[in-house]
Amino acid sequence: MNRRSPEQLATHSSRKVQQAAFALGVILIIACFYWTGGRLMVAWERKGGYYGHGWLVPIVTAALLWFRREQIATCPRKSMPWASVLVVLSLLLHLAGVATFRPVISGVAMIGFFAGVILTLFGRAMLSCTLLPILFLAFMVPLPDAIIKDISFNMKLAAAGIATGVVDFIGITVIRDGSYVLLAASRHIPEMQRLVVDDVCSGLKYLISLTAFGALYAFGISQLQRLWHKGALFLLSIPISFAANVFRVIVMILISYGWGAEMIGEEQHPVIHYGLGMVVFVFAFLTLFVIDGVMRRFFSSDDATETETVATGSPPENTAPAAATHHVAPGRCLLGFLLIAAGGIFACSSSSPAYLRSQRTVLSSASRERDIEEALPQKLPSPFRRTPPGSG
Repeated sequence: MNRRSPEQLATHSSRKVQQAAFALGVILIIACFYWTGGRLMVAWERKGGYYGHGWLVPIVTAALLWFRREQIATCPRKSMPWASVLVVLSLLLHLAGVATFRPVISGVAMIGFFAGVILTLFGRAMLSCTLLPILFLAFMVPLPDAIIKDISFNMKLAAAGIATGVVDFIGITVIRDGSYVLLAASRHIPEMQRLVVDDVCSGLKYLISLTAFGALYAFGISQLQRLWHKGALFLLSIPISFAANVFRVIVMILISYGWGAEMIGEEQHPVIHYGLGMVVFVFAFLTLFVIDGVMRRFFSSDDATETETVATGSPPENTAPAAATHHVAPGRCLLGFLLIAAGGIFACSSSSPAYLRSQRTVLSSASRERDIEEALPQKLPSPFRRTPPGSG
């Protein structure tokens, strides 16, 4: 019978202590932030909310940590006891969020707590390896309702204004009055249509979700080398998501003008209803992918030149440029597939049946003209304006 040496027994005992300490730490963290998790899940499940993708964030964070497991295992460890101040401050901030019933404060404190624990126990190198997964958790923390309503209102008006401007430029008579869109009668729809641009039409939901996916793509999948290149690619996801939402509003207005607002209803035509959400996501993601390719083409030669200069201490010799080949790791391919699948699920779930509500009514000719004339009489062409009696 083989007996273990004292060194093996000490190693085995040390592993048992580490495992027990790790399990105890996980239990304490769950107990500490149990309230935070419950409030976040309520926000994720809220009907008509903007954080339905919150369930995906922890899954993607776990996937990021799994793909970096080898780098984390070989990362040098050097504890920094002074960083425990960050842990204490984060816990105090968490208590303040619980006392004032502010989940956003507690959520931010939770992210700071994770960063402080890693920095205290393992040092800066380990924090650098896990920084992206930790910061990615911020996309599951909802903003305060007051900020969301203010941003959503302004984005809604901006999206409706740009969309109606494009439709009017095409040649279709359309009027925007606040969040209302008045469509003139068409050949197939003989009566005026009035569409209400709801809050979900603002594009804030797409902005939040697509910036999350943009951050994951820029810092986790893209082959760009410099940090500011990745940051620029991430920031470009903001105007891309807004442009994609404007495109969706334009398409829905055109469908309503040609075939009626019932064509975009969830019950009447679910394929069109949910398909538009998929189109928006695919359009935004492909645009981000194309911009990434353009940036790699322009900046790859500069990065290679700088790397060779630093390595040799002298400028590179004039040699024939070699064809650049980019090998994408299987982990990144799997992460990209997870990104696309998660975005597709969110795009379908975010398509609200009240995206553009129709308030179409069949009016008499005189009342229809009067209704339009009272809205914006100077905007309409002569066929839609009522001529005063006795004039020309």
